[in-house]
Amino acid sequence: MGLAMGLPAAAAPKMNPRAGQLARKLQMAPMDPASDPSHLKALEGRVISILEDLDASARGNGPPPKDLLKQAYALRTDIGREYAEMAVDALAAAAEQARSLELFGGDGRYHGTIMKGPNKGEPAVFQYIAPVKYLPEFSRSLCNIEIVEPRKQRRSDEVADMDIRVISYGKRLRSLSTRMKRAPKAVDRKPAPRAIDRKPPPRERDYSMLRTKAEHDARWEELRKLDPQSGERPPSIVARFERKSTPSKASGGKYIYTVVIQNRSDFPTEITFEYAFIGGSSRDGYRALRRQSKTFKLLPTSTHRFEDAFSAGKVGYRGYAAVVHFNGKAITSFASDARMRNFTKPGALGALD
Repeated sequence: MGLAMGLPAAAAPKMNPRAGQLARKLQMAPMDPASDPSHLKALEGRVISILEDLDASARGNGPPPKDLLKQAYALRTDIGREYAEMAVDALAAAAEQARSLELFGGDGRYHGTIMKGPNKGEPAVFQYIAPVKYLPEFSRSLCNIEIVEPRKQRRSDEVADMDIRVISYGKRLRSLSTRMKRAPKAVDRKPAPRAIDRKPPPRERDYSMLRTKAEHDARWEELRKLDPQSGERPPSIVARFERKSTPSKASGGKYIYTVVIQNRSDFPTEITFEYAFIGGSSRDGYRALRRQSKTFKLLPTSTHRFEDAFSAGKVGYRGYAAVVHFNGKAITSFASDARMRNFTKPGALGALD
């Protein structure tokens, strides 16, 4: 055996080194019949080590957090698919939150102090996604941990005080626990896949780990029915633009960007995301190199990514601007710099040539 997690030695040379290193940290902890306050502290330490690996990969041109987690869990032949999927989602969300709150220092180490947002200067909080008061067997589990700002920390574990997201996640954990107790071998074991050589999932599976758009939309509709008033509550949306490629032969002479949209609210929402990549100058005038308006149905505390590309030609690329609309009203905006922020004013994006 080439690795502790059970990967055959013959497959080891093809293994992604980062995935192999991370896989060693993903072992399942004991599912205790009773929880203890020490469990959360120990779990926090495990998660911080994992987050540092994920951040190092993202900064070092390696796989993004969710992709690396999928590869690492694929190497764990001792962990069932359903648990792995839930752990991937939870850890990827934690990595996204850590990055949004700027919880990493310049050396890549997790310092835990919020450097961006309303709680700037305060420590971020680790908490269980679903209270272990009702699910003690998941008090050590990587699939039941999240990072929140102090103002969003759960103050009560009483069911009457929980939101739909927590209740729904708790039901998923309860269902998983029941199946693991009834048929542990069927749930806890899976055949060893060839993680690195697999073809990437089809484009329609961008929403979460192997969830199709149809499944995503069905889940969104289910949560909306459980909380119909969510359609009236403005969400908290964060977006960023990550440059993936500059014009080159490989990119077809185009700039390529990954756009990341995060719903930081604990309810489902539907937004319209209007954005433009802008070229030109203040002297010669600005124009839209590419302008788009897309509507997204976002799950609670979820992240959606998509790519876009554009050519700058002789005009030259200057920056980007984006506006988020909810129920026909602009609720927030983003721009690459102060000058580009002028284009987030009402009607400014639509006025670009």
